[in-house]
Amino acid sequence: MRTIRSLAAPGKPKSSHAFTLVELLVVIGIIAVLIGVLLPALNKARQQSQSVACLSNMRQLGQGLVMFTQEHKGYLPKGWFNARPAATGNANDVVASDYSASDNWGFRFPMYGWDYVMLQYVGKSKNVFACPTDTEPQMRGLFDNPQYGFDQTLLTDKWEADDLAGSYRINTSDLTNKAYDAMKITQIKRPSLAILFLEGAGKNTTLHPNPQDGPLHHVATWEDDAEAKVGPPNTNAATNAVNRINIAGTVTPSDRITCSPTDMQSRLCMMTRGSRWARSGRARRI
Repeated sequence: MRTIRSLAAPGKPKSSHAFTLVELLVVIGIIAVLIGVLLPALNKARQQSQSVACLSNMRQLGQGLVMFTQEHKGYLPKGWFNARPAATGNANDVVASDYSASDNWGFRFPMYGWDYVMLQYVGKSKNVFACPTDTEPQMRGLFDNPQYGFDQTLLTDKWEADDLAGSYRINTSDLTNKAYDAMKITQIKRPSLAILFLEGAGKNTTLHPNPQDGPLHHVATWEDDAEAKVGPPNTNAATNAVNRINIAGTVTPSDRITCSPTDMQSRLCMMTRGSRWARSGRARRI
């Protein structure tokens, strides 16, 4: 640092301090090096905090799932058609007799997707359904928005009550009657290997261009819809299950599973009948 004497006033010289150009460039260089060293660490810390938040979401969903099964005779929720354990599908809705059946669950179209059902068991916190890295999540539940002409007299709740982020999906592979019949938690023979919730891909706007159609609620090996179908790793169908922050956000009623995206794909055939996808030429049963 240089001392520069002022010649502006007579008498005793005054002095001031200043950086030379070289010294300023050195300081800027040091700051740049420090940023380069610290930035990866800061990014890693941010990713870790997002992982913790995502796992917290999954944990809350898992706890809510257990409470749901306790109140519904051991049944797990389905992706859709949660009017009763065994529903009769009629396009997007079920038949009228399902709503009046003695074993009905009290949920009605269109507010009977798994996320709206689970909302009652996570303190009605909509934030639980949004992955922290999904900064602009596509929304579900827009179908009943009055701007799209839905008959509001058919709703059992405010129309915006099921406007939920579509970051996560439920795995409904290997159900007895595909989307319509629920299974009991006791039917999962190896729950520590069963993936029930996962990070799901967003809406395919080519397949579902209507603005009121959000991301589908589920993934399944039996699905015909390419947006919900999952298959063996390295296939186009497998992209419906994603891994945003390298934690394979997965929760079962009794366990959290952390695995690679490829391994997560191989574990999506989770239920009682199907075999796991082949690895090293061998198929293993769950």
